[in-house]
Amino acid sequence: MGFKMKDLNQLIIKFDYDQNFKDQDFYVSKSNEYSFKLLNSWPKWEKNFLNLIGEKFSGKTHLINIFLKKFKGIKIEGSDINNQILKEIKIYENVVVENLNKDINENLFYTLLNIIEQDNKYLIVTSKKPIVDFSYKLDDLNSRSKNFLLSSIEKPDDDLMFALILKNLSDRQISIDKKLIDFIIKRIDRSYGKIFDFIYKIDEISLKRKKAIETYKYWVDIASALDCKAMRNVCGESITVPHKEKLNYALEGVNELGAYAASKNIDLLIENHNGYSSDPEWMIALMEGVNKKNVGVLGDFTNWTLERNPDTFYPDPYKGIELLAPYIRAVSAKSSEFTVAGEEITTDYKKMFDILKKAPHFEFAGVEFFGNDISRNQGVKLTKNLIEKVTK
Repeated sequence: MGFKMKDLNQLIIKFDYDQNFKDQDFYVSKSNEYSFKLLNSWPKWEKNFLNLIGEKFSGKTHLINIFLKKFKGIKIEGSDINNQILKEIKIYENVVVENLNKDINENLFYTLLNIIEQDNKYLIVTSKKPIVDFSYKLDDLNSRSKNFLLSSIEKPDDDLMFALILKNLSDRQISIDKKLIDFIIKRIDRSYGKIFDFIYKIDEISLKRKKAIETYKYWVDIASALDCKAMRNVCGESITVPHKEKLNYALEGVNELGAYAASKNIDLLIENHNGYSSDPEWMIALMEGVNKKNVGVLGDFTNWTLERNPDTFYPDPYKGIELLAPYIRAVSAKSSEFTVAGEEITTDYKKMFDILKKAPHFEFAGVEFFGNDISRNQGVKLTKNLIEKVTK
């Protein structure tokens, strides 16, 4: 058929996102309002020297880029100060030194301060801690560092945390329920670093989800090459994500996979496979939300575990199958042990298949034997015989 199995071990390649340093993209809150107003009030400062302080990811660079776009100047890294830089800054009125720490060439930095003062320029130094606390070896430098205006970007308030999470996930084309963001900010450390750790983790999970979808498309291709009619898929097993958010993720993934499967004339069957997928109402919401002719349910007779540790179950598997019947295309007929008369001891097959007679799209049953007392072949044959008996 000319079909070649592709390598399913894809690499997840993470690309850096371009940072938007536009004025309108900076969210002003109580945490950064003073610094924002101070920078925008240039040159009406009490001193020509300003130390902008804030932890990593707090928005110092964003503020600096807004400032330089508005008032012009030169920006250099603290570690890049050299004699050539000292010559270049002479033509600029505003000089910004970013990410300064105490491990610098103190003589060069002291010379830079002298140039700023002698030429009546303006200097902004960004750092994680106040530079007055660096304890330089040069006494003159310690003295000069006390002559800076100080402006600190404080720990993020709720409004800023909400805005940062929403914007950075949107930039990555990741949709998230706003109620979930409220849930997150009440449980995450009030730190810019922790916020971005969370954003990067969600980004990584999103990339893995996209990889899983792309991998599954390969299996759709394989099924098509084998002239298969349908494929089984599971989703909603994990309950670590809130109910509604998990449904939104499932809708996104199943919609994409369903459309791709339809292009290959393949039905996509979602199995109740524990977790949220064993809640009939959740599965019905998924089916109604997807609403594709080629997407339906593979009803499993015994997969009704809603949660682990301790195990909790959907109370009535027959009711579960009845509720899912309008969407069922196939079933997984589970079996494990039989009576002498050939009846399965855990599932009333007649009752189950009487329900399935009312399922408008039900077409076939697959046998899944997992008993230990007889061979698998014997178990499959007994299950097949029982299905034929109750469906006559």
